[in-house]
Amino acid sequence: SVIVDNYQGGRLAAQFLYGRGFRNPGFVGEAARQAYAIPATELRLKGFCDWFAEQNIAVDKKNIWLGEFTEGKADAGIRATIMRADRPDCVFASSDLIAIRLMRIAVENGIQINRELGLIGFDDLDISEYLNLATVSQSLDESGRLAAEMVLDRLRDPERASRKAIVPLNIMNRGYVGA
Repeated sequence: SVIVDNYQGGRLAAQFLYGRGFRNPGFVGEAARQAYAIPATELRLKGFCDWFAEQNIAVDKKNIWLGEFTEGKADAGIRATIMRADRPDCVFASSDLIAIRLMRIAVENGIQINRELGLIGFDDLDISEYLNLATVSQSLDESGRLAAEMVLDRLRDPERASRKAIVPLNIMNRGYVGA
């Protein structure tokens, strides 16, 4: 198996935003819909909240949106999070796709990303580089290579012992100025 430490990813995102001067954190993400699914978003949120709690900063529940990732619902959840007068000063989006939606909504409403509203995503999709989106990289190319290698090894030797690889996470800091 190839494993992503989603909890640690949330902690890295929190540390990154805190290190840039942000102290009123928010979170937007797609909730796990199936009982059998890995609750990646929820683990990222827990790591994020736990890290801020260790700094004596609570992530206010009104600054958290967990919901269905459909155009209408995601956009409404993002707007409810960032369009308030008392909005968070930074947001961790559980995926780059959600972060990109947040960027679009912010720009449409005159909110300057990374000046008025800190933002970090999760995944490190190729488009993130073009948009200067800071993100937690889960090394998608490397994890795909590892998974393919493990499948091929298993096909060559079905009796081979199980293998587990943990994908290294790191922050891709692109065009970020901080609070």
